[in-house]
Amino acid sequence: SSISQIILPDSVKILEDGAFSGCTFLKSAVLPESITDIAENTFGDCSVLSSIVIPEGVKSIGTNSFENCTGLLNISIPKSLTSIDIYAFYGCNINSVYYMGTEENWRNIGIGKYNNCLTLQETKIITDCKSAGYSDGYSYVVTNDNTASILRADPTIQGQHEIPESIGGYSVSSIASGAFSDTYGYITLFFPEGINSIGKSAFSNCFHIQKIVYSGTEEKWKE
Repeated sequence: SSISQIILPDSVKILEDGAFSGCTFLKSAVLPESITDIAENTFGDCSVLSSIVIPEGVKSIGTNSFENCTGLLNISIPKSLTSIDIYAFYGCNINSVYYMGTEENWRNIGIGKYNNCLTLQETKIITDCKSAGYSDGYSYVVTNDNTASILRADPTIQGQHEIPESIGGYSVSSIASGAFSDTYGYITLFFPEGINSIGKSAFSNCFHIQKIVYSGTEEKWKE
C-alpha cells in the first residue's frame, strides 16, 4: 500500500492481526483511545514508520507488532500498558522511550524476549511523562516539567519551516534524537528561543538545509 499516514477515529475498537503489516510507505500513525490492544504484527515491516501515538488505555502490544520498523527512533508508552510480547520491537532502532508512568511502573511491565532495543543500557527511558499526542505534523510528548518534546517531525514538509514555540498548549523545550532525521525538504529552519535541548542526530541526513534562523541570542544558542 502507498498510504503514508493514518489517523484512526474512536469508532475503531479493534486492530486485526497484520492490519498495516508491510505498508512500506507508512510514516506516521495515530491510534484512537478506543483500542485496548495492538494486535500481532499490526505494523510489522513498516520500515519507514517513524511516528506512532499509542494512547492511554492500551494494555498490550502483541508479537511482532513493530518488528523491523527501523525508522522508529523514539516512542511514547502509556501508563496503562502491562505487557509487550515477544518480538514486538524486534529489529527496531529505538533510542528513547517516553513513559507515562513511574520508574517502578516501567519495571513492572512484562517485556518479552527479543525486544532488546527497550532493554539496552544505552536506551533512554524517560519516566513520569504527562501525555503524548500528534499535532500539525509533529508527534510529541509532554514531559514532567510540563513542556513538550518533539519526537518526530513530518518528513514531507518542503522549503522554509518554522519549528513551533508550542504544541498542544505546551511550550516546546526539546527536540528528541532523530526527530528531523532524513527530512530532505527543509531549506530554511526557524528555531524558537524556548528550545534548550537537541538530541543526538536530531537533524542527521538533512542535506538540503541551507540556513538556520534562531529567535534567541547568540549566547543562548551556544548554551
